[in-house]
Amino acid sequence: MEDKKFVVWVCTMDGRGRCGEKGGKVLLRTFEAEVNRRGLKGVIVTPMGCTDRHAHGPAVLVDPDGLWYCGVGKDDVPKIVDSHFCRGEPVEGLVCPQCQVSKPT
Repeated sequence: MEDKKFVVWVCTMDGRGRCGEKGGKVLLRTFEAEVNRRGLKGVIVTPMGCTDRHAHGPAVLVDPDGLWYCGVGKDDVPKIVDSHFCRGEPVEGLVCPQCQVSKPT
């Protein structure tokens, strides 16, 4: 997976019941630390605002795959980095079917 580039969008929106309150900011820092620890130059971690998925949050979007992970905790980060970014296999137990958006064909 060394050739593939990823952007990891982590919702950090503040507010009652939103991803920031549910741990999104800690999740952002945890992703940054794990990516840096592994020296993954092809993975960019960035905060994002609300995409109205806070009911399933904290929410994480991985591009270019367009894949949503929801209910992610900081202990899930190494699994996502290892499986999705290093081996190209999404972590099925964390993929949020309610949040996926169909891509146009």
